[in-house]
Amino acid sequence: MSRAPASRVRCLDDLHKLAAEGRSQLYPEGPKIIAGMAGCGRRAGALELLQAVREELERLQMGWTVAPTGCIGWCSQEPLLDVWVPGRGRITYGRVTPGRARQIVRAIPNSLPELALAYLPGDDNVLTGVYTRYDCSQLGNIEGLLPYKEHPRFRNQVRVVMRNCGLLDPESLAEYVSRGGYSALWHVLRMQSPAQFLDQIGASGLRERSSPGTYIEARWKRLRDAAAVPKSLFCCVREDGPGPSPDSALLESDPYSVLEGMTLGAYATGARQGFIYLPNTEPLGAQMISHAIHAAKMAGLLGGNILDSGFGFDVRVVRGEPVSGCREENAVIHGIQQMLQPLETVRASCAAAPSCLSNAETWANIPVIARRGGAWFADIGTPQSSGTRVFTLSGAVTDAGWAELPLGISIAQLVEQIAGGLAPGRECKAVQSGGPSGGFIPVDRFELTADYETLAAAGSGLGSGEIAVFDDHTCMVETAHAALAALQGKSCGRCIPCRLGTRRMVEVLDEIRSGEAKQPSIELLEDLACLLKEGSGCERGRAAGDVVLSSLRYFRDEYLAHISERRCPARFCRALISFVVDTLLCDGCGACLPICPTGAVVGDPGHAHLIAQTRCNQCGACREVCAADAVVVL
Repeated sequence: MSRAPASRVRCLDDLHKLAAEGRSQLYPEGPKIIAGMAGCGRRAGALELLQAVREELERLQMGWTVAPTGCIGWCSQEPLLDVWVPGRGRITYGRVTPGRARQIVRAIPNSLPELALAYLPGDDNVLTGVYTRYDCSQLGNIEGLLPYKEHPRFRNQVRVVMRNCGLLDPESLAEYVSRGGYSALWHVLRMQSPAQFLDQIGASGLRERSSPGTYIEARWKRLRDAAAVPKSLFCCVREDGPGPSPDSALLESDPYSVLEGMTLGAYATGARQGFIYLPNTEPLGAQMISHAIHAAKMAGLLGGNILDSGFGFDVRVVRGEPVSGCREENAVIHGIQQMLQPLETVRASCAAAPSCLSNAETWANIPVIARRGGAWFADIGTPQSSGTRVFTLSGAVTDAGWAELPLGISIAQLVEQIAGGLAPGRECKAVQSGGPSGGFIPVDRFELTADYETLAAAGSGLGSGEIAVFDDHTCMVETAHAALAALQGKSCGRCIPCRLGTRRMVEVLDEIRSGEAKQPSIELLEDLACLLKEGSGCERGRAAGDVVLSSLRYFRDEYLAHISERRCPARFCRALISFVVDTLLCDGCGACLPICPTGAVVGDPGHAHLIAQTRCNQCGACREVCAADAVVVL
């Protein structure tokens, strides 16, 4: 199947023809099998699953459509396989093995209830406002299967940024156009001046979808009014969280939305060149966006004289080592430009030129605002924090992944409904919002809403959009130490408060968790954190202060227990705990004897064992292998 148009798109009729081609691919006459092939799906085994589907169809001599798609955010259920049969809706199956995939194919047009997660009775398109209803008159033999809109994880989601993720083939320009793609660009180029479009961005209240959440209108106006040329736009993949970010998922699942957003931004600001940076750790995203750039150029939707309007804008992909060592925008842009230095013409065109950097999530909002209007976008979320945000839910939850929700949703809803709560027997203790550089919020403040102002007032922030959930087994001193150590390692080192302050705070926290600190350590931490907030040159340094201050604000009793009582309430810090054997439970099975690295476990077969505290290094290996749960932590 060709995924690039055969001819240049010059007018609205050409867009309509391309859209018709895309609709025939999206909604074929016969059954269609769709595999989630974003990075999360591939890591879970989607490539093997897709191969099994194709082999089974070839064996059965069935000419049904097989198509890849992107990530829908249900990462805990990967690999996902969808089956769309006309008259039966689109059913999603989760955690599909190659063997199960063959069973699903053999069962078509019937379904396999034991693997089904939900079904799609139709697809929304927030860009066009159109809902395409499927014929579900013969849904099949799955009683009680919920449609996506009624499933707890998806009930409150509003997909603006991720509007196409999981619905189309990310390499197909025709499918993107069939869902309204590039209609916003055509409308703006033909109907609005740059100033009029900037007014729409201002009316939307759109803010940067990464720290520090500045308003896009103000940033674009500064770039528009800058005298120097050429002007440049940058797109950077957010890397604050421990795993793949929604920015990566977006470039893997819907790259054209980012390209169209940057092209609209270029029209509004006068920029004529754009750069999309991806670290070397994101090969799939680089592959997808590179293909999209090529296809858009071939179609006349990128490059010179876009849509025969006389307006030109070009984009190139930059890859290299991570440049997330500093959050200050100019530092990130400088890091990207350093990667371009071998190309003399690019270096000369970038040097000292005015520019604007946003992450992929921010750029993907722009086409929707252009098509639906700023007032429509401003009605989503809160008056000060409009629109949606892609939240990454991780940690001690049962249903990790990402979800796009209106700003202003409560932390409690994110944890309990969207992420499925915690495992049975575990209680929630806190969340860290905004990634490793975000502040902590205790469980008794989960009524707080996830928006810029509320979280900032609570000593945290939205940052990268990650919500890391901690259960009652978490030591907040250790967690603060780990977060701060990560931030210290990423400090660019330019300003003294961050370079030296983070290092000293890591040292103090290390003393506290090892039981060697004294009472003044808390005051020292507070002083250093305040110094970072006041004197750091970028958001990363200031955020490091929030990590410490929020942990002290809400969990000071844990710090005091470590210092005054030499006790870790969570029984986690190795220097402050002891492993002992409950002799009433120990049956002398001996499983712990060979696993102990220091020979601290002693005892005869059939008799209760003991742990020699002078040799124990608190590794916990004995506890992990004890079937009788006789090893306890004190």
